[in-house]
Amino acid sequence: LQVDAWFGTRRTMAAIRTAISHGQNLITGVTKGYRYKMRFVYAHFPINASITNSNTAIEIRNFLGEKKVRKVDMLEG
Repeated sequence: LQVDAWFGTRRTMAAIRTAISHGQNLITGVTKGYRYKMRFVYAHFPINASITNSNTAIEIRNFLGEKKVRKVDMLEG
């Protein structure tokens, strides 16, 4: 993939750089893949989370001080 620009203004060059970076990130995602880690952050109420059902669901306790236990089924992959 080759991108050429002549006499571009600062704004157009920034847009071209953005498109190039996006393309590079797409290629990296397809070839190597990405890994995301989720972290819990709290200011007052400590959040507890536990993985259940043989790594297919997560239970979240004490979210915003609630007594309700939230259960989220995770997707495959």
